[in-house]
Amino acid sequence: MLAIDEALTRLEQVEPRQAEVVVLRYFAGLSIDESAEALEVAPRTVDNDWRYAKAWLHRELSKGDTNVHWLPNGEPGDMRSPFSKRDDDAGA
Repeated sequence: MLAIDEALTRLEQVEPRQAEVVVLRYFAGLSIDESAEALEVAPRTVDNDWRYAKAWLHRELSKGDTNVHWLPNGEPGDMRSPFSKRDDDAGA
């Protein structure tokens, strides 16, 4: 958890809004729409920021660690990347 906090602090220094999206989505559990309302931006902006932040954090957390875990929904927790092809994506 310390690594995530440190990476999030670094993200906040370079991309403050994207870091705020991570806090709202991951830690507060808000939806895209709820996050957009809280930040007073369009839901599409939050979706783009969320994708960017996940990729940025994945890169940062992967430095020197080949065992970064990601959940199937692209959040930290399971071994898959947030952008890997999944069985549930087959129909998309």
